[in-house]
Amino acid sequence: VRYDACDAACAAEAVARVADLHGGRVDALINTCGLLHDPATGLTPEKALAQLSAEAMQRVYEANCVAPSMAMVHFAPLLQAGGAERDGSHGRAVAATLSARVGSIADNKMGGWYSYRASKAALNQTVVGAALELGRAARTTKGRKRDVAVVALHPGTVDTRLSSPFSARVKPEKLFTPERAAGDLLKVLSGLGPTDSGSFLAYDGSTIPW
Repeated sequence: VRYDACDAACAAEAVARVADLHGGRVDALINTCGLLHDPATGLTPEKALAQLSAEAMQRVYEANCVAPSMAMVHFAPLLQAGGAERDGSHGRAVAATLSARVGSIADNKMGGWYSYRASKAALNQTVVGAALELGRAARTTKGRKRDVAVVALHPGTVDTRLSSPFSARVKPEKLFTPERAAGDLLKVLSGLGPTDSGSFLAYDGSTIPW
């Protein structure tokens, strides 16, 4: 299914297609889009304030915050569908979004990487807001809308094109294969409890400060 979160017509078509394929509901949304650098355009993480540009910031923000935020908007109705009146239970759905530890304001001890850090911090705020809103909806509709666990996830440093220019300084045991990272994150999602919605969690299940 072709999906462009920032193209309203494309997004509407994709959501309708997914709804048709899955009986009007989905149990999990996992946002994995992200942008750190782009050799084709010279985009790279900033090391100093003087390197900031409005164009680069807007592009990074759109990829890292706007697109996953819009995906939550588009798919929230499908995640909430299937409450008690549909399947006799209050089964929980999951909306997970890949954030990054560098998006933590409390954990920022190095500075730099302004656009990437800021875009992930903004994404984290959306995650918290969505968790609160969807939680209220589940409580106030008497089971007609499912509870949705909304979380931000830090996958660690993964051996992909996103991290490859910066992975030489990473200890081998801290550089994860995509398969390892996916397995770790799925394990975290499978262990989510009733109070975990609105959390910022690392690949090992530990909580990351905002």
